[in-house]
Amino acid sequence: MIDRAEESALMPTAASPLPAGRRVLVLAPHADDEVFGCGGSLHLLAQAGASITVIVASDGVLGGKADDAAAGGAAHETQGASLIAQREAESRAAAETLGYPAPAFWRLPDRGLRYGEALVTRMLEAMQETDADLVFAPALTELHPDHQALALASAEALRRLGGERSIAFYEVSAPLLPNTLIDITGAEDVKLAAMRCFRSQLAQQPYDDHIAALNRYRSYTLGDGVRAAEAFFMATAGDLAIGLTPLFESALGRRRRLGVATEGVEVPLVSVIVRSMDRLTLAEALTSLAAQTYPNIEVLVINATGKQHSPLPDFGGRLIMRLVESGAPLTRSRAANAGLDAARGQYAAFLDDDDTLDPDHLSQLVATLRSEGDGAVVYSGVRCMARNDPAHKITRVFGEPFESRAKLLAGNFIPSHAPLFPRRFAENGARFDETLDVYEDWDFWLQLAQTARFVYVDRVSATYFTGGTSDVSPLAFDPEAVRRAARTLFSKWKDHISPDEIKALGDLYHQSQAEVAGIKAALQDREADIRQLEYQIDGYDSELRRKEREVKAYLQQLAAAETSLSHVLASRSWRLTQPVRTASAIVRSAAHRTAGTAYRLYTFLPISVRIHLRPLLRPLTRYLRARHAPAAGMRNRLPVDYMQAVVAAEGAAPASLEFPYSAAPTVSIVVVDEGGRDQTWRTLAALRQEHGVEDCEVIVVAADPSAWLAQPKGPRLERRSGGLLEGYAHGAALARAPWLLFWSGNSYPLPGMLAELRRLIAEQPGTALVVPKLVSEHAQLIFPVDRAGVLDPNLPEVNFVCPADRCPAAAFLVNKSFLGSGEALRSADAGLMTALVGAIQTQGGRILYAPYMHAIVPAGTLPADSARWCPDNAAGRRVLILDLHTPTPDMDSGSVDAYFQMKILGELGYRVTFAPVTELVYRSRYTADLQRIGVECLYAPYTASVVDHLREQGRRYDFVMLNRLAAAEEFIDYVQYECRGARIVFNTVDLHFLREQRRGELTGQRAMARQARDTRRRELRVMQKAAATLVISEAEAALLRQEAPEVRTFHLPLIMHIPDRADTPFGERKDLFFIGGYRHLPNVDAVLHFVADVWPRVRTRLPGVRFHIIGSDPPPEILALAGSDIVVEGFVPDAAPFFNGCRLSVAPLRYGAGLKGKVGRSLGYGCPVVLTPLAAEGMNLTDGRDALIAESGERFADAVVRLYENESLWNTLAREGLQFFDAHFSLEVGKTTLAAIFEALDARH
Repeated sequence: MIDRAEESALMPTAASPLPAGRRVLVLAPHADDEVFGCGGSLHLLAQAGASITVIVASDGVLGGKADDAAAGGAAHETQGASLIAQREAESRAAAETLGYPAPAFWRLPDRGLRYGEALVTRMLEAMQETDADLVFAPALTELHPDHQALALASAEALRRLGGERSIAFYEVSAPLLPNTLIDITGAEDVKLAAMRCFRSQLAQQPYDDHIAALNRYRSYTLGDGVRAAEAFFMATAGDLAIGLTPLFESALGRRRRLGVATEGVEVPLVSVIVRSMDRLTLAEALTSLAAQTYPNIEVLVINATGKQHSPLPDFGGRLIMRLVESGAPLTRSRAANAGLDAARGQYAAFLDDDDTLDPDHLSQLVATLRSEGDGAVVYSGVRCMARNDPAHKITRVFGEPFESRAKLLAGNFIPSHAPLFPRRFAENGARFDETLDVYEDWDFWLQLAQTARFVYVDRVSATYFTGGTSDVSPLAFDPEAVRRAARTLFSKWKDHISPDEIKALGDLYHQSQAEVAGIKAALQDREADIRQLEYQIDGYDSELRRKEREVKAYLQQLAAAETSLSHVLASRSWRLTQPVRTASAIVRSAAHRTAGTAYRLYTFLPISVRIHLRPLLRPLTRYLRARHAPAAGMRNRLPVDYMQAVVAAEGAAPASLEFPYSAAPTVSIVVVDEGGRDQTWRTLAALRQEHGVEDCEVIVVAADPSAWLAQPKGPRLERRSGGLLEGYAHGAALARAPWLLFWSGNSYPLPGMLAELRRLIAEQPGTALVVPKLVSEHAQLIFPVDRAGVLDPNLPEVNFVCPADRCPAAAFLVNKSFLGSGEALRSADAGLMTALVGAIQTQGGRILYAPYMHAIVPAGTLPADSARWCPDNAAGRRVLILDLHTPTPDMDSGSVDAYFQMKILGELGYRVTFAPVTELVYRSRYTADLQRIGVECLYAPYTASVVDHLREQGRRYDFVMLNRLAAAEEFIDYVQYECRGARIVFNTVDLHFLREQRRGELTGQRAMARQARDTRRRELRVMQKAAATLVISEAEAALLRQEAPEVRTFHLPLIMHIPDRADTPFGERKDLFFIGGYRHLPNVDAVLHFVADVWPRVRTRLPGVRFHIIGSDPPPEILALAGSDIVVEGFVPDAAPFFNGCRLSVAPLRYGAGLKGKVGRSLGYGCPVVLTPLAAEGMNLTDGRDALIAESGERFADAVVRLYENESLWNTLAREGLQFFDAHFSLEVGKTTLAAIFEALDARH
């Protein structure tokens, strides 16, 4: 009896949810299959908002006859064309009925689809072009050969593409064994109407009735509520990477329609010899052969058991399958010779019955062998796995170049199923030695190596499974058995080894001894390092305990000092000396402003000019540094010097004020005088200094305006008694602007407040209410209050934009559309605008806390309990991001990506914390810009070290993203220990080892090649510890899938936003430029090479054109390039004028890795770019459409000149490049990609 659990495993007993596909690709062999197979599910997906692309592969010309009206009695050819047109029209009508766009038609020959590299490549391109995360394809159980070919090609394309993608195999002409049933009861009638669009097919058979009956049958196991269902076999790209056996299970022995698996005589026949002991693993080995993209294979299964062999599957006729019987048990050698005798192919290969080949293994080897000629043997790398390991961990890889026969004599490094060789070697006498019980394949390779060249194909494309019974397996062996087998083999070959080979063997021995000695020495050094580290840890523990005692003492001293300070601030002498302090502050402020203005003007000069000014400015620089150097112990820069702000707030206000009039104000500022004309006057004076006040209207509400002897010019002065809230309501009724800023006359605004508000309104759509940070005249935090009660307004916990649920009455900004009658302004609770907050929350408006909208207010403005709210308590899953430095988006592309990744995570609802691991400092506007997008930034003195933070707060994080190898390598072990439960994401930025490897290849430096190998080892070690690895290009993702398939890799491309793009036409642009940071050595190499090898060819053909070199930190060799037509600009605060004003940019990179931000940015500005193939790597750019791609030198120069002079070509590249940017690198694309990555990480946790 089969119990319920087993029954549900064989056939689903409950309907599955609709597959979660945002971008759906449907592959149909003929026009109608997409509707018959999955029309109901497509209708439901379309209703759910999915983007659906349907591709019909064949022309369907053999599928019936056209209507008489269409054929019109024309000849056979005309009837065929009419039938094609009619079937396509029917497919379009069905698409409209189901609610998705019209299909695309490839019009390949009907019954002419062939599974192979050509079809796989086309499938792969379609999946990449649509960026599909869900693919529908016909099932492998289908009877029609076009259906089978499309099924196999789709599966192989998805396996190669990898990632978080799924495929749903559907049924049309033959039932499959499904693992997913989708309830289409709600779409049954719509699907039936769509099927009836195919009149040309229904004229032959009532397919609509057949499919409807099949759908009704599929609901049999799903209960009474389901009338119709569609059946699918669902698989992920990861499932396909493991093997295709489940996809063939329902098709084994189904039929033999074609009889042979050839595509014609133009491709050589390959004989694959399988020595079989009739084990269960044979099915998997044969399945891997059926999945080969190479089309012409015969499989010879040699029955070595001596007993009756189980029947062989036929895989729908894809393979020539022959069972070779001997009637007696065979040794491995005799079985191999029997296979060679029976083989008919031009080439031969072996496969054990418990191993497998990747689908493109034979295709790659045949291509190499055909190019090398029949005198060669080609072989690939082989991965080793334990058969029963559910994690499919790779334990070893065999993949070494063939340097000499001596190396092969020293040890067999070529597994038996790795090579492909011409069968003529066997016909000319190469045989397996039947006297050898083991090492027979090693002996055979030694025979071939006497005359053949062995060529290594540098890729891993086969799998060796451990767990067999051999005593000499390289992964699990009996040492004594190995010695016996080796003695037997070498006794045979000892008389056939030349003196040169004996010398080579000696050299190999000494080389291996030296390597072993080096490994031992390195191991001893590592053990010594560990002992030293353990000793240092003990010392650090002691030092930590001592520091903790010191901190405790300092805290006690600080408490006493704060008590003394409060007495001083309240003293009579402090008040009497206020004018002196104010005057001193004004003088210092003026000096700083003058120096700052001079420096900004200086930075706008080209660096080639600035370099000549430096000797003149050095004495002045030394003087200013001496005068304004920070005091000892105060070198940690803080967001705001609030003590200085308090002094400024106490300064005398000007005798008169004049505000400009704005006919259409953007902000109405309502200032309520609360009984202190002098204080309100100082508040107005501060507002007048704000940048942008010209676009504001100012309304002053006072109980007694006559007390104002000198009225400010411009503000509207209104009489209104009743206190602060009544004044707010009165002012709101008079306001003309869409935004209202309410301000108590007792609150002193700090500089930059208006600019901060305008920026927040622009960058945070949907905002209804903005609440400020309030600081007392003692420079202590009043609102919000840190959860620990600490009153420092510079704490990281209270210095980032975030949602708020409280609003102090002393100051706030509100969108007028949310005020209604304004009644909510008249109610406050313990100094908080509770009614206003509730009204806005009811309307769905966003309430944001803005730390740089800050004000000095009197102590006691808010009761302590009502202010006890902290941004750090905001809801959301937490992400900690560790990087080497704070992102500087105006200096390097990696910073742009880092900035937007954090911004997007915040918009997705994650709580982001950032720490720069090399220097925990507050970096002025760069740190502030992160805080403005909602990122909590850690900095000294509040965070002593990253390790301390992990130890104290590590458990609160759900995700930890480690950016760049150096940061990841240093902290990943700490994160694993202190942030247990968090998913660790390693963001490579680019593959460092690949960049170093290419630099070594370019320069020929062996040291760089060694460094690249070491970096590769370090990067892979971090990747194996992380839950996921992010790479910036699909090329790097493919490389990692090849070299480290156990690593979970995600492709996260460039993320950019270009708000200041200008559509400057071709004729108004001039010059060309390169942009990049010059701490990155590939940029230095690119510029030097361009100026030396390309620019001389360009300047002679484009006289008067200048080349601008832009970017931070140019070294002396770059500075030395400056001349009449080469301008070394250096760092520029805003590069937009170059992107919008120059005619083109260049990216002549010769080595590196990852995607190039300079290229993406140029595309985003609509500024065409000329670049090398390396700079274009992984971007999928089309030469001549999206950009011009050329090798450096004469071709690169030709491309620059052609683009500079050809307006039509320039317009095409500008337009297409911009469209490419929007489709691949825009914020919207980045947000979708990053959301999918984090959702996938959540799903796997």
